[in-house]
Amino acid sequence: ARAASAPRRGTAALQAAAMPLVYALVSHGTIVLAEYSASSGNFTQVAHELLEKIPIERDTRMTYNAEHHTFNYLVRNEVVYLCLADKDFGQSIPFAFLEKIATQFEAQFGRRARETSVPYSMNADFAPVLQRQLEAFSNDRDKMRDVQQDLDRVKGVMQENISLVLEGSEKLEHLVVQSEGLMDTSTSFRTGATRLKQQMWWNDIKVKALIVGICFFLLIIVVANACGGMSFPECSL
Repeated sequence: ARAASAPRRGTAALQAAAMPLVYALVSHGTIVLAEYSASSGNFTQVAHELLEKIPIERDTRMTYNAEHHTFNYLVRNEVVYLCLADKDFGQSIPFAFLEKIATQFEAQFGRRARETSVPYSMNADFAPVLQRQLEAFSNDRDKMRDVQQDLDRVKGVMQENISLVLEGSEKLEHLVVQSEGLMDTSTSFRTGATRLKQQMWWNDIKVKALIVGICFFLLIIVVANACGGMSFPECSL
């Protein structure tokens, strides 16, 4: 949710409550339908002034900063759900609270909220709901903090595991490089062996041809001696 600054109306009113969720209202535009405050102060006036700035034509959510507090609002089906929270409470829980009361309000009143023009016409029925939910979400602060701490621990473990995976990936990449190097070496060895085999084959052919040539030459000499010379006079027919 975006954040902006709320209208300034002094500081005393916004230092009021011990609960982290102080105040809530439901409105149709500037018409307040239901409202509950756990403390007194001028934050109700500031909240009513904020309603004049909130467009209801489309669903949205936003946070206004007001010194040590935040005004958080949710627009759903032209109905505004707004709460005042301690700034240290963050935004997740206030918006979870607004989602909760929006769901309950819609289930209880449906389209009636958009059809009425009577201020506080639903206050008697829904103000107790606002009170219960304000108290419930405020009292769950410690539980939410524990959950957040658990999430942080899980996040830390995940980051550590990711680091291990990345480290393992680097080692695997190194092994792949080594494997590719072995494959290249093996290919070079096979190529060299093939060339050596061909060279030895040609050498063998040359040796055999030389032996055959020598034997043929010796045979000619023997025959020439037996026949009286190289013209073979004694062996003529």
